[in-house]
Amino acid sequence: MSRWFTIVIFALLSGAGCEVTDHSPGHITEQQDKRQLCSLLIASHRSILESMFEVELYAVSYENDEWHDALKSLEVAISDPSGHPRNPSSVLQSTIDKLVQVKNAADRMRLEYLLLGSRMSLEERRRFDTYCVADAVDD
Repeated sequence: MSRWFTIVIFALLSGAGCEVTDHSPGHITEQQDKRQLCSLLIASHRSILESMFEVELYAVSYENDEWHDALKSLEVAISDPSGHPRNPSSVLQSTIDKLVQVKNAADRMRLEYLLLGSRMSLEERRRFDTYCVADAVDD
């Protein structure tokens, strides 16, 4: 009996610190589907968003501009270390990468509206949230 008691206690203690994560095939497939849908959504808008970013980035004055303020709040660099403007495509990708990390849903939606809203409808921005924002981000 003491041998079984030792085995049971060992089993309980060795599993006590483990977190349970969902690695079921359905959960993994759902995450892969979301990543694919996110990629497709971004790809379908990339050209028009890059054009808009190009116009905004090369605007003559952007000192008191909400669009540039939104980029600054996300800490997206618009110029390289030598002061030359970054490629609009790179700035767009950095913006997307930073947007999906914004934890507060209201802040993220406001930033999405300011940065993407002139080229993406509300429905498209909702799909962006559904497909691209990580499940770990709290609403």
